[in-house]
Amino acid sequence: MHDALICHSEADEIIAIKVALALEEAGYSTWYYERDNTPGESYLIQVGRAIEESRTMIFIASPNSIISNQVTAEVVRAYEARIPCVPLLIDITHRELGERQQTLRQALVTATRSFLRLPFPMQSSFIKQRRGATSLPIPTRAEENYCGKASRVI
Repeated sequence: MHDALICHSEADEIIAIKVALALEEAGYSTWYYERDNTPGESYLIQVGRAIEESRTMIFIASPNSIISNQVTAEVVRAYEARIPCVPLLIDITHRELGERQQTLRQALVTATRSFLRLPFPMQSSFIKQRRGATSLPIPTRAEENYCGKASRVI
């Protein structure tokens, strides 16, 4: 079982990897597609199993991810499996996310409430990161060019 699955669009790969590395440095186990997929098996089966075997989902919410059908399907699957989902907003506000992607909005409202049931040390760590008490790596200029418009990941 993984502490967190990092859900992201392909365009946000570098941000997702940095989030995973920061969580792993803090002692949490993570799963993300670029590192943990296995050649030969359907990615749909692998991602579905990883979602169900994770304690929470970290959703990199960005302009890239909200237009991805695959990302939407993953967030909905976490919702259906009652996996808590923590959105990290990158270059998008909470309001924009809700207005531009109704399916994600509905799944996140319910799944994020489940976040309150996470074991306290994990919940506390995520809250500190969101408030800026623990900063995560900032993409370099080269990474910004690769990912498009990047922002601080906090």
